[in-house]
Amino acid sequence: MSDHDESGCNGSPRAGREPSTGARAAPWNGDGLTEWTALRLRLGASECDDPGSGFGRPDRQWQASDQLETETEDASLMGRSESLRPDAPHGTGENERERLAIDVARRYYLDDESMPDLAESFGVSRSTISRLIALARERGWVRIEVLGPDTHQSDAVRFLRETFHLEEVVSVPSRPTTDMISVVGRRAADVLSAAMTNHATIGVAWGETTAAIASNLRLTDLVGCTVVQLNGAGSPHDLGVDYAIHILGQFSNAWNATAVLFPVPAFFDDPATRDALWRERSVQRVLDIQHRCNVAVFSVGSMAADHPSRVYRYEYLDAADRRQLQADGAAGDIATYFFDAHGETAGVRLNERASGLPLEDLRRIANRYCVVAGVGKADALAGALRGGYVTHLIADSAVLDAAAAICRGDAAR
Repeated sequence: MSDHDESGCNGSPRAGREPSTGARAAPWNGDGLTEWTALRLRLGASECDDPGSGFGRPDRQWQASDQLETETEDASLMGRSESLRPDAPHGTGENERERLAIDVARRYYLDDESMPDLAESFGVSRSTISRLIALARERGWVRIEVLGPDTHQSDAVRFLRETFHLEEVVSVPSRPTTDMISVVGRRAADVLSAAMTNHATIGVAWGETTAAIASNLRLTDLVGCTVVQLNGAGSPHDLGVDYAIHILGQFSNAWNATAVLFPVPAFFDDPATRDALWRERSVQRVLDIQHRCNVAVFSVGSMAADHPSRVYRYEYLDAADRRQLQADGAAGDIATYFFDAHGETAGVRLNERASGLPLEDLRRIANRYCVVAGVGKADALAGALRGGYVTHLIADSAVLDAAAAICRGDAAR
């Protein structure tokens, strides 16, 4: 977990953030109460009028621009500004905020509503929703159970963790009528947001599952992080730049990280073209950052899935490519680099033209988060586990059960 200072009363901007030249002035609300006054009433004049703190001084208001935005939204949530007025009964605003925190937490944890959906529903930012959820957890209204090795859990989870020496397996209950990519992506976003630390270099493989993760990440004030694209997204008909930028942009925004794009084709027409491009210094820079990653975030692709991965549904592969993959026994891919049912990559000819990080290099990354939704990806997940490409697994219970059943067959033979 990263250090996280949002108090603002020490006079310092939040970690890793520089004062923005576009910080807006404190507007007046409907009752003639400025955001700045609301902030001082909230924090207490005695705490925020310290001459050395920067609070209470108009020329230093930029230092609390993030806090002012949150307080304005808080005032709106608590019945516009009535609860912050000087003549309001003591504790009225805080009580209302607590009730809202419970409501938001209930909808987030029990109804599976995402932070963006809640933010839109309440008319506030994701940052405010995140703070309300954090308040509910701090007050003990939300209790999250972490299952240890000796705690009861499914046989599939226990089997996969012990057989493949996984550091973590998170099972998300499957629901047939639910979009499980969104549900699993939301859970993975929580796991990743809690696990990220300062100065991490995170490799991200684009795809619909990582897009679902990206849209649900919590805003976290990390310092010195880099997010790098692990594979090219271009196809014969689309460079794929906008799609990759959207996903990496959400990761970098949530984690205050530098984004490094990899604007090359997903698959080259000629292996020699790829080899020549890999010798270019601008490309070597990205490849070097990929090899410095200490975290990787990816899913597994599969042609057999009920909802096939993006690389199979769009025109990245032609009919000849598909026939060749089938002939080579490809079971799935990670970052558009293919492996067979045993997790081996050498026999899959298309890898000679792939832009994704070779899986032997992926295996050197310390923390490899594999996120999977849909029972149709069970064979691909089993292959990825056999290849040793996963250290942390977040998936729905149905695909975990199916992958465990497949892998149990190894011991029976």
